[in-house]
Amino acid sequence: MRRLDIASGSELGSFTLDGTYHAVWTDGGQTALSRDGHYLALSIYPYQENGNWVTGFRVVDTGTGATLATLALKGQSTYGFVAMSPDGRSLYLNQFGEGATGLRVFDVPSSTLLPAAAIAGVRSQGGFRPAPVFSRDGRWMFSLDAGGPGNCTSWDGPKCTPKADEQPYVFALDLTSRRMLTVPLPMEQKSTDFEKYLLWSIAVAPDGRTAYAINPALGVIDEVDAAQIADEDAPDVVDHSEPRGSGAARGGRTVLLSGREREALHHWWRAPFAERRSDLRGWIQGDRGH
Repeated sequence: MRRLDIASGSELGSFTLDGTYHAVWTDGGQTALSRDGHYLALSIYPYQENGNWVTGFRVVDTGTGATLATLALKGQSTYGFVAMSPDGRSLYLNQFGEGATGLRVFDVPSSTLLPAAAIAGVRSQGGFRPAPVFSRDGRWMFSLDAGGPGNCTSWDGPKCTPKADEQPYVFALDLTSRRMLTVPLPMEQKSTDFEKYLLWSIAVAPDGRTAYAINPALGVIDEVDAAQIADEDAPDVVDHSEPRGSGAARGGRTVLLSGREREALHHWWRAPFAERRSDLRGWIQGDRGH
């Protein structure tokens, strides 16, 4: 591996690792590099051996090339990178297999894959989750779960009634303290149309205080007070057992768009990413939230 200075193109150092490791990243482009650049996580490509999946990760010191932690897994599950904490002490992984997708954390200092319960408030993935976004300091990861599909399929139409545990929700994962906080979205936003179901996305304001759950096909933007979610003194905000009428945290609201606005939102969603970086707050101005 080589470490380069981007501005000059000069090589700052290099080191060699045993094995066939490669860089890892998420669908949203998040790499497995700590905030300070000192810790880098690498992975092997999963392969099968005697009916089991073999997966491996290694965390290295980017300055010295020293191996700080190694994780070797063999079983019926595979594991995929989700995020790394800013301090490089926690590597978050999705565990795929055995009929479910669960979130796990690899503790780098002890080189141990911790039980799922090590993440306070964690919920197993119920449905589609879009690529996450992160707060500016890298501590918080925001995403949403579109809800478990259950028996609702694209041909059920209006006859399909989702169950309570299939309710969509926004979640914030504190990568440093290992806790997940959730806010439910209105059950009415649980789409029975599979194509619409896959069009959820998440955005966070530059100051990290507001999160937006967006579905252009449904013509809906949910505004969530992210600052209240992250406030440890406001545990009622994360009580997903009591859906709120607005489907958002305190001060949050759901905006239902008119036909003209829905068309504009469709154009926004289909535009190149650089053109979609405008402030979403303009969509929710005025006395239209409910």
